This record gives sequence, C-alpha cells and structure tokens, in this order.
Amino acid sequence: MQEKFKCFIFDLDGTLIDSVDDLTTAFNHMRKTLNYPPVDRAKMETLIGNGMRDVIVKNFAEMNADVTEAEIDQALETMRSYYLAHTVVLTKAYENVAQTLEYMRQQGCKTAVVTNKYTSAAVDILKKLGLADLLDVIFGNGEGFPLKPAPDLLWAAAKQLDVPMENCVMVGDNHTDLGAARNAGCKSIFCCFGYGTEQDEKASYYIDNFQELKAFCK
Repeated sequence: MQEKFKCFIFDLDGTLIDSVDDLTTAFNHMRKTLNYPPVDRAKMETLIGNGMRDVIVKNFAEMNADVTEAEIDQALETMRSYYLAHTVVLTKAYENVAQTLEYMRQQGCKTAVVTNKYTSAAVDILKKLGLADLLDVIFGNGEGFPLKPAPDLLWAAAKQLDVPMENCVMVGDNHTDLGAARNAGCKSIFCCFGYGTEQDEKASYYIDNFQELKAFCK
C-alpha cells in the first residue's frame, strides 16, 4: 500500500538541483592553485555527497599528498570562496521540481531542505532558482549539527516544522541521505535520476522523476 507523508525532507544536490558542473569548476579552480590537473564531471560525481571538506580530503588522498590540517583548511577556503561566488552558472533545478513543491504546499505538506552543503550556499542557490519560497526550512553545514548520515539535521527540521518524525520522509539520491533517514527513524525515497549511490543502504521507495512524489502527499 502506498504510504502518505505530511513532511518531505529533501537533500539538495542530486535531488532538487543538478549542481555538479559548478562544483567541478570550483574544485578545479582549487586544484589549479596546487598545480593539479583538472577532473571531469564524472569524477566529481564520485567525490561529492559528504560535504566540501570531505571532497578536499579525498583530493589529497588520491594525490598521495602528505598535508597538514592547515593546508586542508586553506584548500577548502579556496574552493568554498570560489564556489560561493559562482553557485548558479550552470546549476539548474531538475524537471518538475518547482511544480511539485507548489503542489505539496497546496496540499498542506511541509517541506525542508537538509544538505551537507553550507547553508549560505544552499539558500543562495535556492533563491536564485526561485525555489526558496516553496520551502519551509533550509538547514545545512554551519548549523552546529553533524552532517548526514547523522540524523541531527533531520530531527532539527522536523522539530522546527512541528511534525513527528514518523510522518516525515527523507528524499535524496545518496547513501548519506538513506543513512540519515534510517538513523532518524523515518522512511526514505531514493531519486534514481541523481548522481549518488545507495552503497550499503536501502531506500523505502524509488522515483525516476520528481513529480512522482505527488503520490506520497498526505
């Protein structure tokens, strides 16, 4: 039987938006400052999902570079500052996102974004894409909570929206989203059109197009 939910908690990258190209550009800007060769979109898709710092750490690990925490911080700041100045050059919302979010609002459903991206970047992107006003809560890196797959951001969003966790569903494209849902005690919906992977996690439901979420509205 098809379950219905009152609150939809969304991942951002690979779920609401395709941001890989702009992230790749920012990453390659950082790599250029270190005299590293650029990577392509396909490679970038394998790196993202656990926050920008994790991308930087993976970068140095793959280059077999022996670096200090200060050097990681510097590389992170180089990438982050460039990205914040170029968040929506090639980034776009996936098909039917705005229409579906509007439908959810009309049905009285609550909506939140919970992302491992910096909150400031998430808000900036969602405003520029005209999606911010269709969302009730936007939480990300910088709120003082551990990142997904930890459940804390999901709990915080549900608490702010005053919706019991069992009436919420996590919608995302990566194992971090599915793990966060499992840890938070709610169901999950996996976006097959995104660029993440399930790895060892398992979603409650799967969708191929964002508008399929309309069927889950309570």
